[in-house]
Amino acid sequence: WLRTISVILFLNKQDLLAEKVKAGKHKLEDYFPEFARYQTPVEPGVVADPSEPPEVIRAKYFIRDEFL
Repeated sequence: WLRTISVILFLNKQDLLAEKVKAGKHKLEDYFPEFARYQTPVEPGVVADPSEPPEVIRAKYFIRDEFL
């Protein structure tokens, strides 16, 4: 049955993304040069988690915007 349908699997690995962004070992701009100019969008009614570093929030929004 699965062989006859199209499936997209999304995995929630935000914790791993946050670890890698905070570690700074591999920078997103090394793989996506446009990330260097990317600015986090301001969305009315959306409040960011104050315990989350701004660079992690920026990375999450960038990746989301790459796919939407």
